[in-house]
Amino acid sequence: MANRRKRRAWRKQTITQPRTSWWEDNSWFLIIGGGLLLIVGIVAWKETRIPLDSPINNPAFMEQSRPFEIAYGEEGAPVTIIEYASLTCGTCKYFHEEAAKPLELSYIRNGQVRLLFRHYPLNAPALDGALLLGCLPSEKAKPVIDTLFANQDTWALADHPQDDLKDYFISAGMDSVAIERCLNDTETKEGLAAEQQKAREALGINSTPTVYINGRLYKGQKRFEALSRVIDFLLVQPEG
Repeated sequence: MANRRKRRAWRKQTITQPRTSWWEDNSWFLIIGGGLLLIVGIVAWKETRIPLDSPINNPAFMEQSRPFEIAYGEEGAPVTIIEYASLTCGTCKYFHEEAAKPLELSYIRNGQVRLLFRHYPLNAPALDGALLLGCLPSEKAKPVIDTLFANQDTWALADHPQDDLKDYFISAGMDSVAIERCLNDTETKEGLAAEQQKAREALGINSTPTVYINGRLYKGQKRFEALSRVIDFLLVQPEG
């Protein structure tokens, strides 16, 4: 009898208790799932968008060949990357090793990309390095740039950076007399400083590395994978 009364009471409670909808039962799962999809979407958008600013106001300055620049690749390449860098800048070292150098095999040798390295020295050791590079033929200067960035932590932080620089350039084929003449060339030193000032005024450069791709400021990550996404996009959809 007692069990029967309990069963009737349970059925009555079940009948009178309000039923919940599927949405109410699963709302937390849907909210969490929606949030995860939103996060994934934001990450995907950041990864796929093209991080290029509007075209600069002074395109002629970008298109002209500038004094002291070092060119990699063919002049008629559909994508031109211009890098303003200081030889003593840590982020410039990272960009050179993780982004610029890998371009050689993937894009520069096949004529798709032209890279222009332009000096923007931030201190006296960087200026000395830029002066010495300017005294070498372009093809001899390129491996020295690699060496200077690879050994940046050694020579750029030394008590007497010029001594280390001289060793690197002697290894590149310069003799001591040529090195001293190059470092003390007042006219070239003033010309390099003037070119840096022109870049500052024309482009508003205030840090290094500052990178432009087809005349637009590159605002993406300083690594090859990020750079290659922009290059691939421009190769498929070249700008007018």
